[in-house]
This record gives sequence, C-alpha cells and structure tokens, in this order.
Amino acid sequence: MTSAGNSIPEDEIQWGVLIALPGGATTTEIHRDRVGASLEAKAINRQDPDGVPAQLVYRQRKAGEWTQDLGSRDEFGLTFAWPDGHSEEHLKASRVDAERDARLHNGRGNPGTATVVARSVAYGDWWLATGSGA
Repeated sequence: MTSAGNSIPEDEIQWGVLIALPGGATTTEIHRDRVGASLEAKAINRQDPDGVPAQLVYRQRKAGEWTQDLGSRDEFGLTFAWPDGHSEEHLKASRVDAERDARLHNGRGNPGTATVVARSVAYGDWWLATGSGA
C-alpha cells in the first residue's frame, strides 16, 4: 500500500504536524500514523482558529538492514530465531529495552533465541500533505 499521494510505501512514511510557534519559529511533532497526526492538527486548529494553522506533513523514512553490529545506530530491536528455522524482528524503544527483553526471553528457557540487533535510519525532507483536511 502506498500513501501521501505518491509511490512511497506506507511503512516508509513518517507523519507529523508542523506547528508555528510564537516569534515565527516552527516545530514538527512526530506521530505514529496519519490519523494521529491529522487529529492533532485539527485539535490545534480548533484551539486557535485565528492563528497560523497547524499542518499535516510527512517524510520518507528508509530503514537499513538489521545487524548485530550495535555501533552508532538509530533503532534497536530483537531478532527471534525459532526452532523451526523461522526468524522475525521486533522493534524496541531503545537499546536498553532490547537488551533487557533479550535477557528475559533467553533466561526463561523460552523456545528460540533472542538477539539484540540494530539498524540505521535515514529521513528525507518534510513535505506538506495535500488534501489533509487538517
């Protein structure tokens, strides 16, 4: 599935709300999905209908391959290697969370093995989402 009126796959899009601050500066609040970002933009615009409107924005997000090289990386997760040969990755909030969850999984005698992995993420420029209704 693609989104943002173009050919970027949905899982490669990061949504946000561009908010004008007093003094002319702007900030972008990042959201999990388009719905959350759109709802926040609408709420901000209802609070200050005469102000500069908050706008729905998006950018491309390209995640690299998961690796056990935990050096300077942007995201951390776990790779579960199951006894049937299947493996899967799960994104974690931080390296600390990934390391804790790996210790818990492996220390409890659960099937399969959990290994901490990491990946780099690159972001494109923010673009206004057209037809956002925000």
